[in-house]
Amino acid sequence: MPRARQHAAFVLLGILGFLAPTLLQSAVPALATPASAVVVRAESDTTATPLTVEIASLSPTAIPASGPVVVTGTVTNSDTTAWQDVALYPFIGFHPITTEAELTDAVATPETAEVGQRITLEGDYTKIGQLEPGQTVSFSLRVPRRHLTQLGVTASGVYWFGVHALGSGPHGFDNVADGRARTFLPLLDKNANSVTATVIVPIRGAVAYTADGAVADTDRWLTLLRPGGRLARLAELAAAPGGHDVSWLVDPAVLGAVKRLADGNPTRPLEVETDPSGGASGSPSATPSATASAASARSADTVDPATELTGLATHWWTQMLAALQGSDVLALPYGDLDLAAAASHNPAIYTSARDLSTSTLKEWGIPFTPVNAPVAGQLDESTASMLAERDPASTVLVSDAILPDDATTTQIRTGSLHLVAFDSASSAGGPAPTEALGGTALRQRILAEAALRSLTSSSDPLVVELPSRWSVADARELGAGLRQPWLGLHSLTTTMTGAPSTDVAADHLHPDAGANAKAISGRTFRAASDLIRSGRTLQRVLTGNKHVATATLAEALTTLSYQERGTTSNAAVDARFTISAMLAKIAIKAPRAVTLSGSSGRFAATISNDLNLPVTVSLKPMTDAGISIDTPKAVDVAPGTSATILLQASGARVGVHDVELVLMDSAGTRLSAPVSVPVRAAQVSKIIWVFLAVGCGLLFGAIGSRLVRRFRKGARSE
Repeated sequence: MPRARQHAAFVLLGILGFLAPTLLQSAVPALATPASAVVVRAESDTTATPLTVEIASLSPTAIPASGPVVVTGTVTNSDTTAWQDVALYPFIGFHPITTEAELTDAVATPETAEVGQRITLEGDYTKIGQLEPGQTVSFSLRVPRRHLTQLGVTASGVYWFGVHALGSGPHGFDNVADGRARTFLPLLDKNANSVTATVIVPIRGAVAYTADGAVADTDRWLTLLRPGGRLARLAELAAAPGGHDVSWLVDPAVLGAVKRLADGNPTRPLEVETDPSGGASGSPSATPSATASAASARSADTVDPATELTGLATHWWTQMLAALQGSDVLALPYGDLDLAAAASHNPAIYTSARDLSTSTLKEWGIPFTPVNAPVAGQLDESTASMLAERDPASTVLVSDAILPDDATTTQIRTGSLHLVAFDSASSAGGPAPTEALGGTALRQRILAEAALRSLTSSSDPLVVELPSRWSVADARELGAGLRQPWLGLHSLTTTMTGAPSTDVAADHLHPDAGANAKAISGRTFRAASDLIRSGRTLQRVLTGNKHVATATLAEALTTLSYQERGTTSNAAVDARFTISAMLAKIAIKAPRAVTLSGSSGRFAATISNDLNLPVTVSLKPMTDAGISIDTPKAVDVAPGTSATILLQASGARVGVHDVELVLMDSAGTRLSAPVSVPVRAAQVSKIIWVFLAVGCGLLFGAIGSRLVRRFRKGARSE
């Protein structure tokens, strides 16, 4: 054979030898792949896959020394055509991730990149068969520990782990994953260094009230409290053993709203006996029993929504109250106050929010630690200054992303403020295409971060604040899934005790410049302040009422919440209008004009009360220096009646005086526009007294003359 032909033949054989494995895999269905690891080849750039894989559970949550790893979930045909021969395979990473930088890069890895080897050993995969468009099928995969060892999974670190779905679609079968889900799975030996951590679970959310003080958006609350709803799942976590392994970041306004729903969602407390909103007695005995409430929840299809909501709220309140009384509770200012906006528009309102939070939780019997948690951990300099002035003893949760590079610890001192930096990487969740903030993804990211700290023997604790958008689909498993021999979960106070700290000046913090772009406006703060003042006035007017001011304060604070950023609610304005309309039903009537016959005298005024509640008001006269008007200190007026009072005028100079009568509460706040009463004082002229004297003289003179003549006439007759 000529030399050139021999060379061409050798080249052709080499190419065929290189392509043979790939051609074989393409020609044979996936279930016929060799009983060894198949390396996942590079895939296309597209991230849209016809099959959608979701991981529902992963147990155990770290690679065990012995025993299998079990992963469950679902696969859905998201295509418009049927898929045949669908099968699901677990996969494991090629090499362990051993540094935080590598883990950060891994999360950003495109979902189509090669990250691990598909496990095709007998029994590791599962056949699904045909999937129709839109059809979802559950799966469970069991990977024995010895199979992972055979694949070289022995070194400590964090491994990629997930599930691939393969099948035959419109274009036939290939070895590229047609659906995938990815997460992380740590591996540490029994002698691994212990890591101290705190995981903070938020109970935050929008709370709104109607104009008359009832909880608004009851349909939304019904969804939140029904089985599977966000609040319902949080209660399951709180009640589970793992609920005591986490710390709870609580906005008392959320608990207060559920408490009011459990009480039947009453309107603003106007009667003397009514308990305040958000500050009512913590005893659940005044509401239906937990058993009855649970029964109502189970038979939701047979009850009306209002009754169902009351039952669900009572059950949730009872369950959550008991759980929080034995857990680590981090208390936010009432209403989850927008701290940056408060620092700009009304710093004093922070004190009101903190005081209401404190009194509310104390009345419910919930031990707590005061905490401030700016949204996304973005603490700016003006907010830090406000907190240093008004609440330097509280702890502030901040993102480690705002710290300078030389701040290498979780615990920070900024002047008098105590900052705790949570791990922003853990809070970002897991890798695509799995939902980043899904329960399993977020939990595995936390475990991965903790495992890497163990590898580096770091003494700095790990603090994770779960984002408010965290998916609570498997919330109950969160605490239990974080239990590892090398991970100690503690309360925030315990975690920070003895932890290293760094001093950082407030002006060295670098929060995101756009973090407060949607902060609550000054107009909204002014409306809230007006509502607070109106509530206090109403309480002073309603005889014996001790609760409406607190309830109205709670309503106003919820309009200033981080949760209200970007909204255009007029709740505070509407509520204040309602209160003003009530106060307008208390009025004063006075004479059109009053004339005094001298420098003093009395005249009457009438106070009418068209409310169905008793009121106590005062009447303040506003006069010039030429007259003085005395009024009673307080006037009680029964419901639907009026009261007439006598006003004493004195020291009046001659002439007309413009007197204004103003209806006020006990603190001197005006309740209505003043009523004008012109008062004329007339001085009696001296010449009148002369005429009176002359007349009296003539009268008595005539009488005397007549008596004299009578005596004389009697004497002659004798």
